[in-house]
Amino acid sequence: MDYQTTEYRGKAILVLDPESKFRPFSFGLKKAALILENIPAIEAYVADHAPNGVAVSTYRTEANDFPRTPQVDALDGMSPLGK
Repeated sequence: MDYQTTEYRGKAILVLDPESKFRPFSFGLKKAALILENIPAIEAYVADHAPNGVAVSTYRTEANDFPRTPQVDALDGMSPLGK
C-alpha cells in the first residue's frame, strides 16, 4: 500500500492509498497513536469479520514493506469534507 504525508491546518496528516479512485484514508497523529494502541482489537475485528478462509495475516503488512513516497500535499485545494 502506498502512502503520503501532508499537512492540514498546520497538522501532520498520513494519507493511505492516496492514488485510490475512491477517497483516500487519512488521519492525524492522535488517531494514528490510537490505532497503534489498538492493533490487537483491530486484528480481532478483521479475524471476526473477514470473508471465510481469509487469514488476518493477509491484511497485515510490516511497516518496512511500505514504499517510500515523497511528501505531497494530497489535500491541496480540498475542503475538510473532501469537496
